[in-house]
Amino acid sequence: ILFTFHAFISMAVMIRTLGEFIYLVGPQETPMVVNMICLGLLSVFSVYFGMNVLGRWCIIVLPMIVVILLIPIPFFIPEMKRNYIFPIMYEGIRPVISGVKETLSFPITQSFIFIMVFDGLEDIYKFKWVLLKGVFWGVSILFIIVLTTILVIGEKNYYNAYLPTYLALRRLK
Repeated sequence: ILFTFHAFISMAVMIRTLGEFIYLVGPQETPMVVNMICLGLLSVFSVYFGMNVLGRWCIIVLPMIVVILLIPIPFFIPEMKRNYIFPIMYEGIRPVISGVKETLSFPITQSFIFIMVFDGLEDIYKFKWVLLKGVFWGVSILFIIVLTTILVIGEKNYYNAYLPTYLALRRLK
C-alpha cells in the first residue's frame, strides 16, 4: 500500500511540475489542465504497453536527451564563477549531507516504482545490474547539471528559483 501511495503521489508531483514548466515556457493560452491530462495519458499508455515499448523508446530517445542536456555546458564556461560553490562545508558536513539526501531522494525513489510495476522479469541479476547502472548514470548527469547551474547562477538563486536550470539556460543568448 505504501509503494502504491508513493507511486500516485510521485506521478502527481511530476505531472504537476511538468505541466507548470510547459505552461511557463510554452503558450499561456493553453490551460495547464490540458497539458497535465496529456502528460497523464502518455504515462498511462507507456505503462499499459509495457516494458518492451518503454525500453525501445528509451534506446532511441535517451541518447538525444543526454546530448541536449550536455550541449549547453561548454557555453556556460565563461559565465561560471568558482566563488559560488566556495567555501565548501563552511557550516560542517551536516548541510552537505542534507542537501545530497534532498536532491537524490526523489529521482532514486522513482526506480522503486519500476520494480513495483515490472516485477515479471526473469533474470534478477541482469535487472539489478541494469537498475544500478541506470541510477549511476542518472545521478552523474544530475550532478553535472546541478553543479553547472550553481556555478552559473549561484547557490541563493538556485534555491530561490522554481526552475533553476531554466533560469540558467535563459542567460545563454
